Amino acid sequence: MARNAVHAGVRLRMFFATTHKAGDLVYCKGFYGVVQDDIKVAGSWGTLILNRAWLLARVPASNIAQGTALFAPATEIATTLPLSAGATTGYNAIGRSIATGNASVVKAVLFHPNSSY
Repeated sequence: MARNAVHAGVRLRMFFATTHKAGDLVYCKGFYGVVQDDIKVAGSWGTLILNRAWLLARVPASNIAQGTALFAPATEIATTLPLSAGATTGYNAIGRSIATGNASVVKAVLFHPNSSY
């Protein structure tokens, strides 16, 4: 079970094309969310949590102010998605920081429904 959760959330059961670790921020089939449990085999079922507040890894690492909109690419990859504090080509708004983030993590709430920027 993902251990970086802060509040309760809505879940969606789906088929993942790649492997993931619990707690990874991912994009899958048009949705952004956090993987509930490890997806150990590509092409298997799992649960994506669509909202909540999370401690998300800062990739690339940098400080971020509270209230900043966060963006991530619309690509399913086997690691947690990189975050951007500004709109970048191919990136969509996924949430907003709810506390000042440091160089390694940011506390953020995901937009639900997705793309509510």
